[in-house]
Amino acid sequence: MRRKSPYFLPTSHSLRRARARKDKGRCLNHAGPKAANEHHERLWREFQSGKLSPANWHRHEAKRAANRLHDKWKKDPWLPGWTIDLGQAEGEMTDSLRDFGVDGDRLAPAVVDWLRWRYRRTQPEETLEAILATP
Repeated sequence: MRRKSPYFLPTSHSLRRARARKDKGRCLNHAGPKAANEHHERLWREFQSGKLSPANWHRHEAKRAANRLHDKWKKDPWLPGWTIDLGQAEGEMTDSLRDFGVDGDRLAPAVVDWLRWRYRRTQPEETLEAILATP
Protein backbone atom coordinates (compact mmCIF):
# COMPACT_ATOMS: atom_id res chain seq x y z
CA MET A 1 0.00 0.00 0.00
CA ARG A 2 1.35 3.37 -0.98
CA ARG A 3 1.70 5.85 1.84
CA LYS A 4 0.15 9.27 1.28
CA SER A 5 2.60 12.10 1.75
CA PRO A 6 1.68 15.76 2.26
CA TYR A 7 4.54 16.69 -0.04
CA PHE A 8 2.94 15.23 -3.14
CA LEU A 9 -0.31 16.27 -4.73
CA PRO A 10 -2.28 13.40 -6.25
CA THR A 11 -4.84 15.66 -7.99
CA SER A 12 -3.11 16.47 -11.28
CA HIS A 13 -1.27 13.95 -13.42
CA SER A 14 1.32 16.48 -14.58
CA LEU A 15 1.86 17.70 -11.01
CA ARG A 16 1.66 14.32 -9.34
CA ARG A 17 5.30 14.46 -8.30
CA ALA A 18 5.41 18.20 -7.73
CA ARG A 19 6.69 19.10 -4.31
CA ALA A 20 4.07 20.89 -2.27
CA ARG A 21 4.71 23.57 0.28
CA LYS A 22 4.79 22.04 3.73
CA ASP A 23 2.16 24.36 5.21
CA LYS A 24 -0.20 24.59 2.21
CA GLY A 25 -1.83 22.17 -0.17
CA ARG A 26 -0.45 23.85 -3.29
CA CYS A 27 2.53 22.82 -5.37
CA LEU A 28 5.41 25.25 -5.76
CA ASN A 29 4.23 26.02 -9.31
CA HIS A 30 0.88 27.27 -7.99
CA ALA A 31 2.05 29.07 -4.86
CA GLY A 32 3.17 32.34 -6.43
CA PRO A 33 1.74 35.86 -6.35
CA LYS A 34 -0.97 35.09 -8.93
CA ALA A 35 -2.32 32.23 -6.82
CA ALA A 36 -2.06 34.38 -3.69
CA ASN A 37 -4.07 37.17 -5.33
CA GLU A 38 -6.72 34.71 -6.49
CA HIS A 39 -6.89 33.27 -2.97
CA HIS A 40 -7.26 36.76 -1.51
CA GLU A 41 -10.03 37.63 -3.98
CA ARG A 42 -11.86 34.41 -3.14
CA LEU A 43 -11.63 35.19 0.58
CA TRP A 44 -12.87 38.73 -0.08
CA ARG A 45 -15.90 37.40 -1.97
CA GLU A 46 -16.60 34.95 0.85
CA PHE A 47 -16.32 37.75 3.40
CA GLN A 48 -18.65 39.99 1.38
CA SER A 49 -21.22 37.21 1.05
CA GLY A 50 -21.07 36.40 4.77
CA LYS A 51 -19.49 32.96 4.39
CA LEU A 52 -16.31 34.15 6.11
CA SER A 53 -16.58 35.74 9.55
CA PRO A 54 -15.05 39.18 10.21
CA ALA A 55 -12.67 37.61 12.74
CA ASN A 56 -11.34 35.16 10.14
CA TRP A 57 -11.09 37.93 7.53
CA HIS A 58 -9.03 40.10 9.90
CA ARG A 59 -6.85 37.12 10.81
CA HIS A 60 -6.10 36.49 7.12
CA GLU A 61 -5.39 40.19 6.52
CA ALA A 62 -3.05 40.37 9.53
CA LYS A 63 -1.17 37.35 8.18
CA ARG A 64 -0.85 39.00 4.76
CA ALA A 65 0.46 42.21 6.36
CA ALA A 66 2.97 40.24 8.43
CA ASN A 67 4.14 38.36 5.33
CA ARG A 68 4.61 41.66 3.44
CA LEU A 69 6.60 43.07 6.34
CA HIS A 70 8.80 39.94 6.48
CA ASP A 71 9.48 40.28 2.75
CA LYS A 72 10.44 43.94 3.18
CA TRP A 73 12.65 43.11 6.16
CA LYS A 74 14.67 40.75 3.98
CA LYS A 75 15.81 43.82 2.02
CA ASP A 76 15.90 46.35 4.86
CA PRO A 77 15.75 45.03 8.46
CA TRP A 78 15.63 48.62 9.77
CA LEU A 79 12.15 49.24 8.38
CA PRO A 80 9.83 50.01 11.32
CA GLY A 81 7.07 47.59 12.24
CA TRP A 82 6.15 44.48 14.20
CA THR A 83 4.18 41.31 13.62
CA ILE A 84 3.26 40.55 17.23
CA ASP A 85 2.07 42.77 20.07
CA LEU A 86 2.99 41.49 23.50
CA GLY A 87 0.96 44.16 25.27
CA GLN A 88 2.06 44.46 28.90
CA ALA A 89 4.53 41.63 28.41
CA GLU A 90 6.58 43.97 26.19
CA GLY A 91 8.05 45.60 29.30
CA GLU A 92 8.96 42.22 30.75
CA MET A 93 10.65 41.24 27.51
CA THR A 94 12.61 44.50 27.48
CA ASP A 95 13.68 43.87 31.08
CA SER A 96 14.77 40.35 30.15
CA LEU A 97 16.83 41.72 27.27
CA ARG A 98 18.44 44.26 29.59
CA ASP A 99 19.32 41.46 32.01
CA PHE A 100 21.30 39.87 29.17
CA GLY A 101 22.95 43.19 28.34
CA VAL A 102 20.98 43.77 25.13
CA ASP A 103 19.55 47.20 24.30
CA GLY A 104 16.48 46.65 22.13
CA ASP A 105 16.47 50.27 20.97
CA ARG A 106 19.79 49.75 19.21
CA LEU A 107 18.64 46.62 17.35
CA ALA A 108 16.92 46.51 13.98
CA PRO A 109 13.10 46.26 14.20
CA ALA A 110 13.25 42.92 12.39
CA VAL A 111 15.54 41.52 15.09
CA VAL A 112 13.39 42.92 17.90
CA ASP A 113 10.31 41.35 16.31
CA TRP A 114 12.13 38.01 16.12
CA LEU A 115 13.00 38.38 19.80
CA ARG A 116 9.34 39.12 20.60
CA TRP A 117 8.31 35.85 18.98
CA ARG A 118 11.07 33.96 20.80
CA TYR A 119 9.97 35.50 24.10
CA ARG A 120 6.34 34.58 23.36
CA ARG A 121 7.29 30.95 22.71
CA THR A 122 9.31 30.65 25.91
CA GLN A 123 6.52 31.84 28.21
CA PRO A 124 4.07 29.41 29.80
CA GLU A 125 0.62 29.72 28.25
CA GLU A 126 -1.15 30.61 31.49
CA THR A 127 1.34 33.42 32.20
CA LEU A 128 0.74 35.00 28.81
CA GLU A 129 -3.04 34.62 29.09
CA ALA A 130 -2.95 36.44 32.44
CA ILE A 131 -0.76 39.23 31.05
CA LEU A 132 -2.79 39.69 27.88
CA ALA A 133 -6.10 39.61 29.77
CA THR A 134 -5.21 42.45 32.13
CA PRO A 135 -6.16 45.91 30.81
